[in-house]
Amino acid sequence: MAEHLLKGHKMLPNSCSVCGNPVFSIKGEIICVVCKDRGDIVVQKTDEKNDEKLPKDIEKPEKLVSVYELNECLRATLINLCKKIDSSEDAERCSKLMGTLKTGIEALVMLY
Repeated sequence: MAEHLLKGHKMLPNSCSVCGNPVFSIKGEIICVVCKDRGDIVVQKTDEKNDEKLPKDIEKPEKLVSVYELNECLRATLINLCKKIDSSEDAERCSKLMGTLKTGIEALVMLY
């Protein structure tokens, strides 16, 4: 996630209905970068006039997410990634998960 923030992609205050992570607006599409990295791409074209139009499978929060809530979400996601890495027997998948874990840790560090 941090990699996409550094590239200037816009993190939306919405979460992916598949994995629960924040989604990004990238070049007119709403994308869950975590699912994309896993190969489960969740993409929705947006209306150029309304860049934050949400696809049907993206949940809209009742309120904006606070830094504290984002911190807790990232920590929970990192724990889940560690569990998946620990149980993975596929070296390639393990490597991808570790890359995602590194990116998540970088995003967590950016909150401070």
